[in-house]
Amino acid sequence: ARGQALDWGMTAAALLFGAVMAGYGLFAPRLNSMLAVMNVIFAGLILGEAGKDVWRFLRPSQDPKWWCYYHMERMLGSWLAGITALAVNQIAPRVPSGYRIWVWIGPALVMAPFIHAWVRYYRKKFAPKIKLEAPTAAQAHPDPTQ
Repeated sequence: ARGQALDWGMTAAALLFGAVMAGYGLFAPRLNSMLAVMNVIFAGLILGEAGKDVWRFLRPSQDPKWWCYYHMERMLGSWLAGITALAVNQIAPRVPSGYRIWVWIGPALVMAPFIHAWVRYYRKKFAPKIKLEAPTAAQAHPDPTQ
């Protein structure tokens, strides 16, 4: 799981895109405040996820099912992005402008804990089972004369 050339290339592109997006949100002139905040928030998410990819490339997991958890996080995250896009396009125009930021970040605030809980559930479910063996009579009651 060290990452192939395409993995590194796409991760580098995500890091660059996140940095540009953050810079645009922080420094672009005449940018309305909500758009600036959203740029910074989403840039942080992009940089965080790309950073996790770099970490995983440099320090591969010893867990044989790591890809399953990674896949669940990313698939559910893309579903969350779709719900957010739907909400922004269909609900935001009908909400007073002061509350529109909640339409953008609301789905993530609601769904992220569920995604985390779901992945944690499967990590626990797939965790290696530790067999506890009952001690033998000699182990449970050692001979004090020896």
